[in-house]
Amino acid sequence: MKVKRSSEFRGRNWCAKAREYDGLSLTKAKNNQYDNAIIAKEIIIGYLKGKYKLSQIRDLVSQGIESDYVLEKEGEARQERLVKIITRACRSERRTPSFPSAKELEFDDYIVQVAPDVVFDNGDSLDLVIYRAGKPNVTMNGTKRDHSVKQCLELYFLLEYGKSLLTDGEVKTVRANYYFLRKNTDSDNKAQFDTDFFSSTGDNIVYLEQTCVGGSTSLTELDKNFRDLLEQYAAGDECTEEDCKRCIWNPSCHYVATPEHLIQKTHTAKGKIVPSEAQRQVISFRKGICRVNAAAGSGKTECVTERVAQMIQEGVKPSEILCITFTDAGAREMKERISLKCAGRGIHISGDDIYAMTFNSFAYQIVRDQYQVCGFTKPPMVIDDVRNAVIITQILDDNPVQGLDYVNYTMDMPACKGALSCVAKVFETLQVEGIDPKTDDAVERLLAAIPEYQRFLSTSSTEQIIGLYETYVKRLKEDNLIRFADQEPFMFQILSKYPDYLDAYGFKHIIIDEFQDSNSIQLETMRHLMGTKSFESLIVVGDDSQAIYGFRHTSPQNIIHFFDKLGIQGQDIYLTENRRSTPEIIDFANKINDLNANKVEKKMDPIRGSGRKPIVRGFHSKDDEYSYIAGHIENLIKDGCAPEEIAFIAFKKTELMRLGAELSKLGIPWVLKNPMPFTENMKVKAALSLAEAFWQPEAEELYFNYLSAKYEGDIFDKLSIEAIQSEVKEMRDIFLYIDYKEIPFQREIFHDLLEKIKGEDEIYSSFLYMVYANEDLQSELEYIKNFQRFGGKAAKKMEQDYQGVVLTTAHSSKGLEWNHVFASLTGFDSKTAHISTHQEEREELRRLIFVTATRARDELFITGQYVAYGKKDDRTYNQFLRECFEILDEAYNPVDPMEDMKKDARKKRARDRRLANAAPGVREMTAKEKEEYHRLTRNSYQLSLV
Repeated sequence: MKVKRSSEFRGRNWCAKAREYDGLSLTKAKNNQYDNAIIAKEIIIGYLKGKYKLSQIRDLVSQGIESDYVLEKEGEARQERLVKIITRACRSERRTPSFPSAKELEFDDYIVQVAPDVVFDNGDSLDLVIYRAGKPNVTMNGTKRDHSVKQCLELYFLLEYGKSLLTDGEVKTVRANYYFLRKNTDSDNKAQFDTDFFSSTGDNIVYLEQTCVGGSTSLTELDKNFRDLLEQYAAGDECTEEDCKRCIWNPSCHYVATPEHLIQKTHTAKGKIVPSEAQRQVISFRKGICRVNAAAGSGKTECVTERVAQMIQEGVKPSEILCITFTDAGAREMKERISLKCAGRGIHISGDDIYAMTFNSFAYQIVRDQYQVCGFTKPPMVIDDVRNAVIITQILDDNPVQGLDYVNYTMDMPACKGALSCVAKVFETLQVEGIDPKTDDAVERLLAAIPEYQRFLSTSSTEQIIGLYETYVKRLKEDNLIRFADQEPFMFQILSKYPDYLDAYGFKHIIIDEFQDSNSIQLETMRHLMGTKSFESLIVVGDDSQAIYGFRHTSPQNIIHFFDKLGIQGQDIYLTENRRSTPEIIDFANKINDLNANKVEKKMDPIRGSGRKPIVRGFHSKDDEYSYIAGHIENLIKDGCAPEEIAFIAFKKTELMRLGAELSKLGIPWVLKNPMPFTENMKVKAALSLAEAFWQPEAEELYFNYLSAKYEGDIFDKLSIEAIQSEVKEMRDIFLYIDYKEIPFQREIFHDLLEKIKGEDEIYSSFLYMVYANEDLQSELEYIKNFQRFGGKAAKKMEQDYQGVVLTTAHSSKGLEWNHVFASLTGFDSKTAHISTHQEEREELRRLIFVTATRARDELFITGQYVAYGKKDDRTYNQFLRECFEILDEAYNPVDPMEDMKKDARKKRARDRRLANAAPGVREMTAKEKEEYHRLTRNSYQLSLV
């Protein structure tokens, strides 16, 4: 018979697959939450045994808690909370406890070891208690396995233990209890902390109850139900998603491999593309100022790169041409194209010879060259989220701000903004909005700029945070760190001191791509570039219809009113021929753009032959929408379409993951083109575990995590249990004795292990780049530890091409194209977009739909849920979906025809529940009986007799 502890009958232990690996016993890594839970339980039991007094609890907590808190104030807050919940549990308990020893009880094929924390004999009842840390995750009335007392085997075994304490014939009510130390209603606000542990307010006590007779062996209905549940457990089942995440085998069972790189097919030459008259004008432009209004798919990048290649062929030096674009990826593409075009002309130049970069990269280069002017002692490094969080944490350690949430210090959720999030947001807003902290209206302006934070920031706390901003800026400079948004202001600081500084570069020709995404600072940078002695020409290229980054303080006004803003005259060239999409898709996109008032008047002209009309479909549920899209994608692939020729574009990343799950069910590969959080990458997780092994060398779980990445998630298929144990032991021995080696050799071992799992994973490679940027092993390990704590939002977009259906947000889709595009408008609409004064927001959302639609070459499917927001009786429908229906001349009917049937079904279920709870023999009156009853009781009243 199998021997198991009662706690092993919940959570991930239900998983039949996990039991296959029971022969591989690994010691687990410790964490503060687990340690604190053990501490809390030990103190409570020690108090009940008379070992401790209430006055000792604070010191006991202080001695027992790990001092592994980056922030002293946060550690104090967590300790204070633990003291409060332990003191409440102890002070509220007035019964006499007993502590019977553990027992082994036999159930079918199992011997179950059961050990209550404490037992209370109340005379006519018996309470057996297991204390659990945290807030309740088990309910009295639910039906979910492990989360309902009726579906919790551990509580049933505890109940059976209680029966075994009764003498033969003794009758008592036996209760098996979970006592959760925190209540759902608990808040760190004193006014919202219930000091009575046993009040029902927080539902922190759940129990399984039965009247029992000592010595009886007859099975009740409750016994039969739990024996059936035990049979299900024995057979094995899937564990919940949450339990799966906490499972020690998760890195292997749910390993997400790096997508396979897409091998680009070699295309045969189709003959030289003959440029249009407008394109020739762009290519041949050499002197003066030119605005190029380039529609989507009009070949603007081809024109720009051809122009540069021709100028180089004419004798212009590559160093005399500056190409500015919006993204690093765009700059890389520009360099590659120019190099290839030059090579075709017999001119061999590398990408490093070509000045193609973003505005920020250009500014950063100047700041690094002239760092001393800006007050740095060496060329500054751009600060990342992790280092930024560490600096803010250290400042708050020395300067605690009253009123902030330090218990949930790093939390950044709509319902709970932690101290770090609030302070980081204030510092960022002061910089981006250009708010002078010393002005009288600084607090008012700042809070107005971040309305979503106002509920977490009082005037007093905001004043305190603003007062720390100067300290923060000073600290950045001392550490030679620069924020992304500081690069251009620092550049202007240099240019103000050396007005002729840019002359040294000798740029003659300046090209600025994606100019619709420029801001006022970048416009000023352009003025400086035009003012140099060597300046000969400027071309700005863009499309106001694709201006979609208003949240980054960019504005289409810069391209719409370009000449007026600069007070200059120049030439306009319109590239309106769309060479990408079918006429039907172009017609749809033009009509979307026509709905906006603030724009340059132009239309795309189709070059390709006719194709399929875009399809629009509305849905009443998410499931229906995703099922429709996934089904159509499946059919396309069955018809011979390569997955990478298909894209799903939505407003939010959560929508992408939802469709990804649907595609995975169908066995369809997919790849996310949005920035991916580093902490979701399996190899990054392995690296984090490997670094933790320096502190916990005995924790074998850490080495298993690393080995799972080494074997790409197939560790159990590639190795036997014995072989895994051997590799784990080998790594454990390395880290147990690594302190005996010289530090440089330790670092060499660490780096060698990190490199062994690298492969072609660009996300992991980027993570290693950040780690290796630290000067020594200690700094690397500290950085990784801080990354675990603060790096949850750090992300990187995959730049390379991979096999699979592409899932991307509308913002990230810009500049890309696919044969077949599924565009969901579900997430586009919101309450703010319906406010009459928010015209610019609505227009930007339409431009975003325009960008989405023009990603499609051959087929465009537009989908969305009819309801944007609102309750059943007060619904607001998706205005953008309606516009698409009208443009495509399709019938728009957002009313759910099944709604009446759903209402009737809800009424029937409610009636059935009422009848089920009624007394035996009671039934609901018929319609005729109700009519007679109302006739007889009309004008009567009820008299109550006391």
